[in-house]
Amino acid sequence: MCAILVRTVCVSQPKIDTICLPTQKVRELVTYKEQKRELDKKVIELNNTVFLLNANAVDYMRQVDAFRTKDSINNHIQAGFTREILLKNDEIKYLTDAVKTREKWLRKEKNKKKTVSFLALAAIGAVTYLYITK
Repeated sequence: MCAILVRTVCVSQPKIDTICLPTQKVRELVTYKEQKRELDKKVIELNNTVFLLNANAVDYMRQVDAFRTKDSINNHIQAGFTREILLKNDEIKYLTDAVKTREKWLRKEKNKKKTVSFLALAAIGAVTYLYITK
């Protein structure tokens, strides 16, 4: 058994009162006090960890914002290239149609040239025949 002394001050005479607590309870109190110290240390460590995690979270949020900004810029660039590709595809379609039209015209001109050449040759032949026979 352990005794805790509580001193009360009286006007007439000082008294000392003794309170006896069971040993088991005193051991529990000492154990609880030691556990409280350990838990206080753990609380401090956890608070430090929370502080560091909050600092890391702020850094990660800045990085996320930077990546979102880059993505936004990349999306604008990509949209510009997409418009350019569409314009080039339209230009290719226009030029392909122009080439087909030109090839069609060239075939007609070639046929005209053949026809004119054949008729010119026939005319020369007819003139030569008429010249020889007269």
